Amino acid sequence: MKKTLAFILVVIFTIALVLTEASGDVSGDYTYDVKSDQTATITRYRGDEPSIVLPTVLESYIVTEIDTSAFTLCDTLTSVTLSKTIRTIGNYTFAFCSTLSSIEVSPDNTYYSSIDGVLFRKADKTLLTYPAGKPDTTYSVPYGTLAIADDAFWNCESLTSVSLPDTLLTIGSSSFYGCNGLTSVTLPSSLQTVGTGIFAACTSLTSLTISPSNTVFTTIDGILFRTEDKALLAYPAGKTATAYTVPQGIQAIGGGAFSGCQNLVSITLPDTLLSIGDAAFTGCTSLTSINALNSFPPVTISDGNAGNLLTSNILPEALTSIGDYAFWGCSALATLGFSDTLQHIGNNAFYNCDALTLIVPLNSYAYTYAMDNEISYLYTNTLDWLNP
Repeated sequence: MKKTLAFILVVIFTIALVLTEASGDVSGDYTYDVKSDQTATITRYRGDEPSIVLPTVLESYIVTEIDTSAFTLCDTLTSVTLSKTIRTIGNYTFAFCSTLSSIEVSPDNTYYSSIDGVLFRKADKTLLTYPAGKPDTTYSVPYGTLAIADDAFWNCESLTSVSLPDTLLTIGSSSFYGCNGLTSVTLPSSLQTVGTGIFAACTSLTSLTISPSNTVFTTIDGILFRTEDKALLAYPAGKTATAYTVPQGIQAIGGGAFSGCQNLVSITLPDTLLSIGDAAFTGCTSLTSINALNSFPPVTISDGNAGNLLTSNILPEALTSIGDYAFWGCSALATLGFSDTLQHIGNNAFYNCDALTLIVPLNSYAYTYAMDNEISYLYTNTLDWLNP
């Protein structure tokens, strides 16, 4: 499956990684695997030195690769220099290295380069990793850069301003996740593609803007939209409004679009909405009200005990899909109602929503999902199915 929201998956993966020792051979501070071509892949760094130069050889095997998360949570590391033999670097290699301020590369390396301690891949002119511990408050992505990789600026909390060049075509998933110092970002007119959750959990970010000449994206009230598929991609987590109405005509809410929006209490969704992406509302801890604009009327149900009436939050009738972890951590959400049109709910869509009861039509997909996942549920229109 195509990666949709890196910041959710990497957290889960990292926890599992840290709790389980990396397998393979050991040489000094490194655990490594030998590949079929008799070269070595570093799978885990086990040392605590603040500054290291990666070896070119481990026990006679040339080191050509750094595996996914090999340096994850190395919180004493301040500087790393990649050797000339490295030609492949996995995802999340330096995730959660909070003190890492510089990544250097041997000038003889033909695959990677470093500019001011920031790691780039030469072949596709991609910025791969901006070290999370780099103390600078401002940064200008070099002119000529074509892409920013997934998670490239992960948790770079010192940054308050980033300048993006007019050569930039792609911003990867979760690329600026947790950059809590960013307050506003201007996207270049050249931008053609963005991943999911690109500004998720940027808690000080209040506005996004883009050149009017860009034909792919637009911003309305500081919120990023993609015009072709009528998708809302990024609602800045630092906006102070407690209520928001998604514009009528929007058909999709992208992965991580509202992630970390802790000020939102109420959101109204249009009846044109067809899908909600992975982790779209993750961490919206104040969200209590979700309503559909001009959709089917609110459903009144009995609580089965004292006979009191409860009015549920209702998702749009046209909605067919809800992604993985879509409402993770929406701890204030008490009820959520569905129609028969819903055909997909992703994994752990309501994880850590301990107060939630789903309001489902009898024998619907939502009913089966609630049963299979042991989520509290009540039926809509209870008397209708008793008296067909």
